[in-house]
Amino acid sequence: MGDFAYLSNKYGLSAENADELVERILESDVKMAKSEAEKISLNKGRDVHLIRLTKEKPAKVFEVELNTQLSESILFSGFNYLDSPDYRSPGSWFVDRGFTVRSKDFGSYWLQVAFAESGPVNITRSEVIEYLKLIGLPFDESKIGEFCVTKI
Repeated sequence: MGDFAYLSNKYGLSAENADELVERILESDVKMAKSEAEKISLNKGRDVHLIRLTKEKPAKVFEVELNTQLSESILFSGFNYLDSPDYRSPGSWFVDRGFTVRSKDFGSYWLQVAFAESGPVNITRSEVIEYLKLIGLPFDESKIGEFCVTKI
């Protein structure tokens, strides 16, 4: 089997669709490059959810910025991946919804950065309320807007 036939088969295209094959390969390369870049950093302006937790065990959330944009780029050097769906694990609420969660110890607190690699990047008003109730931070429900920045 030649390279063209192999790639056509891999991407589920017939030999007549050479142009579409090239487009699919390029799309795949762009997605892979973007995914690899986000393992290293996130650029200023990226939609994220920032969660600050106490250092005590178990850690408790003391501040959140949901549906916000980064005011400066973040380099993920020294950040952990949080991937446990265990409800007791910090960040599990976001992990359950398909977000990538990175975490770092900043001395007096932990910072979690939750972001979507694909699909919706923000959470809805009802999801914000659900999350705030789950973490136990007091909030005024009437001040929570749909897809708006929420800082508590």
